[in-house]
Amino acid sequence: MNIINTLLSPNGRLSRIGFWGWSLGIAVVCVTLWWLRANYGERIGLSPAEGLDPMWLVLGLPLLWMGFCLSVKRWHDRGKSGWWLMVGLVPVLGQLWALIECGFLAGQRGGNRFGPSPEGHRPMLNAYRLEDMPEDMP
Repeated sequence: MNIINTLLSPNGRLSRIGFWGWSLGIAVVCVTLWWLRANYGERIGLSPAEGLDPMWLVLGLPLLWMGFCLSVKRWHDRGKSGWWLMVGLVPVLGQLWALIECGFLAGQRGGNRFGPSPEGHRPMLNAYRLEDMPEDMP
């Protein structure tokens, strides 16, 4: 999956590491824009009390769309529809649930109805089971 498709299309799946990496990258860009606006906004003619900031319209809306696409793809990797993104609208519990689902739980192994696994081939490792451990092992 190329960068344009990853950031601008809500179709497909995204791994946890991809989700965290791209989300943190977008967060760094947003914080940098906020810092530049707060410290240098008056120099370019934008006062803090001006209301709707044209910089956020030009740069913030695409960043919002990118965050939306990343979240939908992560829900897809979990085997759920992108509509599950709406759970984040529920204050605190919904946001916590979305964070746990998208940020910490593994996606479905192999392909699902949203596409192939984001890593292409995930090794199918058998889970280590205690009954497989020799008795003389401490």
